[in-house]
Amino acid sequence: MIRFHSLTVQNFALYPEAHIKFSTDPARPLTVIRGENECGKTTLMRAFLWVLYGEQGLPEMKEVLHPIRPVWSDDQPVQTTVELLFEVRSNRNAANYKLVRHATTSSTGGRVKYYREEVKLYFRNISDGSWDSADSQSLALLMRRYFRPELRDFFFIDADKAVQFVGGPEGAHDDSVMRSMTTQSINNLLGLDSLRGSVERLSRRHNYHIQQAGQDSGNAQQEQLAAHLRELEDKRDHATKELEAFQLQYATVDKDLHEYEGKLKADIARLTASTEINRQVSDAQDRLSALLEQRASLISSLSACVDRDPRLSSFLMLRVIHAVFRRLQPMKRQGLIPPSEITLLPRLLNDGKCVCGVSFAEHPERKAFVERRLADSENYQQSAQFLDNVLNCAQRLGNQAIGRSGGAWIEDVEDYRQNLGNLDQDINNVRSELDVLKEKQRDAAHALEGAAYEERDRHVQELRGIHRQLGERIAAKEKELKDINTSLRSASEKIRTLLAGQRRSQDLRDRAEVCADLETLLSSALYAIESKQVEELSNSMNRIFRDVIGATEDSHFSKVGVRTRARIASSQNDYELYAKDGKQDKPLGIANGASRRALAVSFVLALAETTASSVPFVADSLLHAFSGGVLRRMVRYLVDGQRVGQPIIFGHTHDLMDDEIRQDLIEAAGRTYTVTNQSHVGVDVVRAAPSRINGRQTVICECGINEYCHICEHVSYATDPRFTSRPNSSPL
Repeated sequence: MIRFHSLTVQNFALYPEAHIKFSTDPARPLTVIRGENECGKTTLMRAFLWVLYGEQGLPEMKEVLHPIRPVWSDDQPVQTTVELLFEVRSNRNAANYKLVRHATTSSTGGRVKYYREEVKLYFRNISDGSWDSADSQSLALLMRRYFRPELRDFFFIDADKAVQFVGGPEGAHDDSVMRSMTTQSINNLLGLDSLRGSVERLSRRHNYHIQQAGQDSGNAQQEQLAAHLRELEDKRDHATKELEAFQLQYATVDKDLHEYEGKLKADIARLTASTEINRQVSDAQDRLSALLEQRASLISSLSACVDRDPRLSSFLMLRVIHAVFRRLQPMKRQGLIPPSEITLLPRLLNDGKCVCGVSFAEHPERKAFVERRLADSENYQQSAQFLDNVLNCAQRLGNQAIGRSGGAWIEDVEDYRQNLGNLDQDINNVRSELDVLKEKQRDAAHALEGAAYEERDRHVQELRGIHRQLGERIAAKEKELKDINTSLRSASEKIRTLLAGQRRSQDLRDRAEVCADLETLLSSALYAIESKQVEELSNSMNRIFRDVIGATEDSHFSKVGVRTRARIASSQNDYELYAKDGKQDKPLGIANGASRRALAVSFVLALAETTASSVPFVADSLLHAFSGGVLRRMVRYLVDGQRVGQPIIFGHTHDLMDDEIRQDLIEAAGRTYTVTNQSHVGVDVVRAAPSRINGRQTVICECGINEYCHICEHVSYATDPRFTSRPNSSPL
């Protein structure tokens, strides 16, 4: 868990210097930083991003500007410094760190030069409280674990970034942006990419150990198989790289195809008078897309049932399981496994009597007999315990195979096959309907066909051809990879069979088996997370959105959530946000600005809640698009401490002045600050801060949400009953 303690800036954009401490009180975890527009709230957000990520964390820069260069500086070089103090807590201990980044900027001929960047990590010495320098490896490890760049826009979010989760701002919706942002956040926060990488690494280690065992055996056949295994590994690596290249090309062509198909559709709409045909085509295409998505989802589920379902191995081993059960169950009933005598005989020796009551003192031959039985039982106790474990394992596998703990594997597979057959029939029917409609559409378009339409149609046809060819190449390459993996498993199994009786390769075989077991375990975990935790995330998002918006089953947003979308030409899935109006999908592209932002924030909060996110949540101007009851409920969700551990909220003063909101923030905030810049609010600021070199600089004071002082006082505050005056204070 990460907790920010303080942020110190020097010569950063609008700030000559500033120091902010963040609330670390579990009962009041919120820190609020308020101010008017253009006063420096977003600049502080950029200071966060710059100290953690450097120039990559800053917005796109123009040639003559730089986001960190002080606004009051002339052409001379200026060093900018930002320092972030934070704490890393675990169940056992806590460590304090200080991250410091320096850089110099200078201006020549109107162009800004950025250079001499340096970043250092320090950790606090527990013994004397001093700061010791950490090495670059420790810094890289800390960043990978807690501040991965791909999650930057999730933990440091503003209004513009938030709407990217739903496809961009109103009027410029893009489903591909929505899916990309959603998929990236889910994969990283749920650890799916890490799990997939671990499964792949375990598979490679398993094959490596098998190869080594074959090489070390001294057996020519094993060495030949090991060499074949290495050759297959090289082929798989080469095929994987080719597949990734094809998939990258496919994604690029797919994007271009969607763009030009959209333009072509617009041309057709202008050139075709028959809007009813267009509507019917669109409806049929939507139905076809939905059916194809259902088919892809079914195929994915069927593949998981075949490739990763533990019931399959149980089903295939059913005959062996029955044989084990028939042999060992009678021994279990007789008390041979585990040996029941091992607990009875020592008690008889201690009591000095046989089970029939005869004294061992009077009959020493019986005592000797009991002692021999005890020695025999102790000798085979380990073997008997092993057989008992085998019997228990066979019983569990048998239950899995016959579906006693759930549905039987063969029944699930048959259901999937039947559903796929029905879907294929529906898909063929819709495609036939589309062919007829498109023929009518082309007939209508040809009557009004122009040169621009012909050129665009030709380009779309070319893209479709490339798109289809790449899809076929990807399918062929995936089949090649599948065949290689099958050959790898076959060669590996042959080596394992040959090695079964050789002692010197036992260690490598054991390692290979451990890798195989871990790979199976992690694959099962990956499947469980992809199914159960994403469903939990979807339900959580729906609950938060309905609570915030006040939506019901009868409203235009009867349900929202996250769902899996099978990725074309890839074994991995994409994720997308969706909304429903009754039972019908509601396109996110028609949602208004406030609804889009509510959907985005609901997703972010649900993801933080589902993953128990451990990094502070820094939000800039996220509340500006909300009002009334929606704004009040959104504030409560952000600051209740249950979804984000340390919320740091930047907000416009007027967004926070509702009576209920103000009271909620006052109760939840352990720290509050106000930022003021005279140049951005004209003559509204009563007096300039004494430490300001000129009016373009921003200063910070510790005024609360409903307070003002001689630094931040505006002309309207004195007469506004919602504000109270604080004693004079110094800028931070």
